[in-house]
Amino acid sequence: MTLILVRGGTLIDPAYSTEGIVRDLWVSNGRIVSEQEGVKADEVIDAAGMLVAPGAIEIHTHIAGDPLALARRLCLHEIDEEPLLPPSAQIAKGYLKLGFTTLFDAAMFPGLAWRTHTDFDTMAGVDRGAFTLVSDHAAVARAVEQRNPQILRAVLARLLKASGGYAVKLVNPGAGIAWEKGQKQVDLDTPSLSGSATQRDWLLLIAAGVQEMGLPHPVHIHSGDLGHNSSWMSFSKTAGELEGLPAHLCHIQFYSYAEDSRGRMISAAENMVKLIDAHPELTFDSGVVTLTPAYLLSADIQAIDSLHKILKTTWSRVSVHGEGSYGLLPVQYDAHRADSAVQWAIGLEMLLLSPDPTRLFMTCDFPNGGSFTAYPHLVSLLMDRSLRSAALKSVHNAASQRTGIGSIEREYSISEVIAMTSTGPARALGLLDRGHLGVGACADIRCYRPSSDHEYMFTNPAWVMKDGQVCVRDGRFEPLPEGHTLVVQPEEGLHPQGEVDRLFESFSPDYLNQYKLSTGSLEVVPCRSRA
Repeated sequence: MTLILVRGGTLIDPAYSTEGIVRDLWVSNGRIVSEQEGVKADEVIDAAGMLVAPGAIEIHTHIAGDPLALARRLCLHEIDEEPLLPPSAQIAKGYLKLGFTTLFDAAMFPGLAWRTHTDFDTMAGVDRGAFTLVSDHAAVARAVEQRNPQILRAVLARLLKASGGYAVKLVNPGAGIAWEKGQKQVDLDTPSLSGSATQRDWLLLIAAGVQEMGLPHPVHIHSGDLGHNSSWMSFSKTAGELEGLPAHLCHIQFYSYAEDSRGRMISAAENMVKLIDAHPELTFDSGVVTLTPAYLLSADIQAIDSLHKILKTTWSRVSVHGEGSYGLLPVQYDAHRADSAVQWAIGLEMLLLSPDPTRLFMTCDFPNGGSFTAYPHLVSLLMDRSLRSAALKSVHNAASQRTGIGSIEREYSISEVIAMTSTGPARALGLLDRGHLGVGACADIRCYRPSSDHEYMFTNPAWVMKDGQVCVRDGRFEPLPEGHTLVVQPEEGLHPQGEVDRLFESFSPDYLNQYKLSTGSLEVVPCRSRA
């Protein structure tokens, strides 16, 4: 058991309100341990003059699985020296090099979970998890129609365990089922099946079910009506209809749009931040646009279908038996196009206006908003108003005319950046041993040489440690630990076994046993005790 001393670093740990305090850290067996007086360390890492922070956590990205694999094949002719969609192993290395040690894929079809976990097994150096997608799943739809919370919880638990999921994901729930039946638009009050269940029913029943199950992360919601000029109004209704239940609402930049008198997209960031403040039970991620090539991949068929008609481009749709479908569409966010520039500005504006970085997190919904490799640049814009002003002048003037970003004086501190990328996501995900540097925490640590060039600093950590092992040093990879796949194992609870089985009757008998997870790489995160 190796004992490591990280000596003399300046700690940045918002979880303990620690900023700028010089302190040693002791690491043993992959965990941070209490100070070891009178004991000689096996290894000493000199961190004097450096900033030491917990590893970053990506709460919403797309890094593995069937949709990503198909997108790679479809865009082979467009890939250059630095492809947008490298293999999952390279994606993991790209994140790790930036100080990210835990990643969550935001949408895993249960029937395609084998592909996600196959990719996960290649992703050395990081821990990873996936959110099990249930929003158009036939068995879940039947359970929602029955409005029997006990049956619904049993179905969700069965899908989570069989797929090796970490959380329950909803994408515009029920809309995919309706779309396949020819119903192109669904709102909160539109029944999406032959029965009477509405999207409101999906949201409330599943949010309550997840809360009752004690899952570490509440229901993760991709709201409906994405990408329209009035999206912020429908989004605010969705948040309000959750009736105080905890939830995480993702990539909210894509809903932060209003419309001016000429029908043009304008920022609704101020309205969205007021909504965030009004709902302390909710957390959010931003979904910023990086003004780079991007690839839309989403189970929100309604949104992809609408966008491809606007862009007049070809899209691809793949059906997954009994579980819905997903769409693929390449896009280019162009700094010199009005709408792209406005989207870019809104994402930054919202982050700057929101006072609590532990509840609104920076994401780009990779690859939907562009590449995560742009994070250091985006962080530098949050931290330096003069850089923002220069960047604003370099994009289409609609960004300054239709958003309020130009008048915002706020500059993020380094502590706020760490809160946004470590502390907050860890809390939202229920990962009690991450996002901080306290005793018992995973020894997932990033270390920076202070620099006024924040983009350079966040691009080039002095070193990154995963599970007590330095994996990256000055941009060079050292031997990588295997990493773990984070899963939950919720109890199904008491329920009529035969009735639950019948909800899955349209699937093959071995549907829930398609892929045996590699138990050696699994880490089960405990559920909360039920009240």
